[in-house]
Amino acid sequence: MITAATETRDLIPDLCGHFSQISGWEMQFTPTRRSPTELRKELESRADCCWLAGVGDTNRPAGFLHLVTPADNESVGARHGRRSDFALVTAMADNLARILGRLVQSTTQLNQRNQDVATLLELGLAVPGQDDLAFGLTQLLKAAAHLTGSWSAAFFLLDPQTERLKLRAVFRLSREDVPQPSRELRTGTDDLRALADQPVILTAKTAGGHPLFPPAMRAAMCAGVQSETVPFGVLWVYDRRNKQYTQRDIHVLQSIAAQVAAMLERSALLRGSELDDRVNRDLKAACETQPDSILRDLPHDPRFELAARCTSCYELGGDLCEVIPLTADRVAIAVGDASGNSIPAAMIMSAARGAIRAHSGDQTDVTDLVSRLNRALCSLTGSHQFMSLCYGIFDAAQRTYTYSNAGHPVPLLVRANEVETLESHGLLLGVIPESGYQSSVVQLAPGDLLVLYSDGITEARSQAQQLFKWEGISATVLESPRNSADEVLETVWNRVDEHIQGGEDGDDRTLVVLRVR
Repeated sequence: MITAATETRDLIPDLCGHFSQISGWEMQFTPTRRSPTELRKELESRADCCWLAGVGDTNRPAGFLHLVTPADNESVGARHGRRSDFALVTAMADNLARILGRLVQSTTQLNQRNQDVATLLELGLAVPGQDDLAFGLTQLLKAAAHLTGSWSAAFFLLDPQTERLKLRAVFRLSREDVPQPSRELRTGTDDLRALADQPVILTAKTAGGHPLFPPAMRAAMCAGVQSETVPFGVLWVYDRRNKQYTQRDIHVLQSIAAQVAAMLERSALLRGSELDDRVNRDLKAACETQPDSILRDLPHDPRFELAARCTSCYELGGDLCEVIPLTADRVAIAVGDASGNSIPAAMIMSAARGAIRAHSGDQTDVTDLVSRLNRALCSLTGSHQFMSLCYGIFDAAQRTYTYSNAGHPVPLLVRANEVETLESHGLLLGVIPESGYQSSVVQLAPGDLLVLYSDGITEARSQAQQLFKWEGISATVLESPRNSADEVLETVWNRVDEHIQGGEDGDDRTLVVLRVR
């Protein structure tokens, strides 16, 4: 209002002068530069003041108009050619006061709108380009206070469990001034009402007279901050006066709350993108520790051929495929499948892989190694995490294959154009610590073909939802039973690819082929 009085300081005195010339009654204007109540009392107490009216907002006038009682009515009348009747003069003065009051109010509203536009423009330029969440929140709180005509503002963030609000940002307040900076979101609270319904307006008879008001505050408004699906928190504005918030103020606060929600969502997306980048880097590094899809550096021996391939449907997988030379004659072959997919499965697989490599050289029998591995997984993993494993040792000198199968798809032995399935021996690893395991010894002969695989091969589905099954492996192998180990592996792998054309390929795949010469 002081701004309005300043802008009309030239116009109002001129109008008062014209009024005095026309009416014969002197009109004066006194601008408000101190308490309006004190100024009004002072003017009313003057002996020469016969009429008084405020100009502008009744809560804080820009100033006061008053009529001065003429010292000599006759001389005044002679000077102006006529004497105005007092009732008529005061009626004219009332009309002038109303006109000037509307002028002042219009000027004030125009100034306020210009300031609002400037604030919104500044906000629009500053906030969207900011990656600094704290700065952006401060700017939005400043705008919320300014545009609603409030003194201060605060933002409370909802915790991930949506049970508690915590003070995260303030404007024109210290954090110590805000009561209950950490508060529970309970039924019936003003915060929950604002989140669930419409903005809440609160008032207090005395400064700080509400339990949620900072000191010196007598009015407040609270609006929920949320996107279409996610609640983020609440936005509060406070004022030291007994302010009456209007429908416009409500809409403004809701608009600022929506901008806060958009900024928080953008910040979450940026952080999510940064997290994705970090995870991708970690995955890339982790992938380098896994075996190549086609296992390299397999043993070369005139007494047998070995071919192996292991792929993951994600960056990391849960299939285990290990070929470990133990002595000049003995080779350990392990094929396993951890529960789940991607990282959780890879963690189980990596633990098992490390244990196998650590204990394979101990010259212990296969049953003891599988039992040790089972106990280790039971102690390291949860009840929902387990894996299947077929661990065996091929002895080239004796032409024997000694193995123990813990719930893994049974190996296939192809001999003389016939396919035999080798038996399984026990439960999956990581389920029961005391689970017992047995082993079997298979005598092999030149020309025999041993095929080990994971369920990513046998459970591959066609477009018609048909499984490839172990019968698909055996039928493929029997088409060319004398092929080399590499040729058998490549043929089976390609046949699986053909089978799943248009179907489902959502699992890791492992295939190992051993041919005895």
